[in-house]
Amino acid sequence: MISKEKAERDDRSKSFEYIALEWIENNKESWSPSHQQAVLASLRNNVFSAFGNTPVDTITPPDVLRTIRAIENRGSLEIVRKVLQRTNAVFRYAIQTGRATYNPAADMQGALKAKTVEHMPAVFDSELAQLLQDISSNQKIHVTTKLAIQFTALTACRGGEVRNARWQEVNLDTNEWHIPAERMKMRRAHIVPLSIQALAILHRAGALWGEDGFVFPSIRDRSKPMSDNAMGKAFRDMGYRGKATPHGFRSSFSSMAHEQSGFASEVIEKSLAHEEKNKVKGAYNRAEYLEQRRELLQWWGEKLHRLENQ
Repeated sequence: MISKEKAERDDRSKSFEYIALEWIENNKESWSPSHQQAVLASLRNNVFSAFGNTPVDTITPPDVLRTIRAIENRGSLEIVRKVLQRTNAVFRYAIQTGRATYNPAADMQGALKAKTVEHMPAVFDSELAQLLQDISSNQKIHVTTKLAIQFTALTACRGGEVRNARWQEVNLDTNEWHIPAERMKMRRAHIVPLSIQALAILHRAGALWGEDGFVFPSIRDRSKPMSDNAMGKAFRDMGYRGKATPHGFRSSFSSMAHEQSGFASEVIEKSLAHEEKNKVKGAYNRAEYLEQRRELLQWWGEKLHRLENQ
């Protein structure tokens, strides 16, 4: 007679999460530590909560599609591709080890919802490092524009939010930037915890133009925000037309944070001021996950610092 403990072990060994962890363990000798961490984080943050505990041979294509669509709806297209690739690999491994006979993730790409929004070019890892180095070393970019670009990268905020930032929104006692609702895309106030690196940008801007009015004022008229074309033009002048944009820093942050930071997806999405459209709450809490977001953006600031100086 099979003991209850053995039956429970057998059940666990057939779950998607158990098999995924086994697959990662079997491949770690051929992967770098950072890649192993990225693979695990992408599955843990995007898949395990959906069907990690489900027996692998009972997972259906709609189960996989719902999970992939949830990532897609966040606009995380690079993550969709990687999660699909890795989910496919786990199912193939399950088949190879006799715990499944069918791969429900196969041929999923054609079922994904087509995106109608304009794609904003973005760069990652080594290419992001090169971009940061090019920005820092370029002597033709006006200092106002350069600081605004670097602040955009460090906060993962939208360009319009950065261009119109005012000193009255910045709290240097709590190291936070409070963006009012009327300037946010979703018309909801948003708190941005400021990393040490982002604070350094603000201190330099303040030393140059004073801590009053716009943080990044127009070159021609300090009573106005910098031009909405200034940062994009700087990218084009550096040769990044079609390769990267200031808005692309948000994609860089999203993809790399989901893969490399170890923070939960909810914290990352809240840092991007993304809200689930079907989320039901009595009141919107703009400070949600604030301490976790503070740690995440400090991780990002240190990540960008290392990339720029590698």
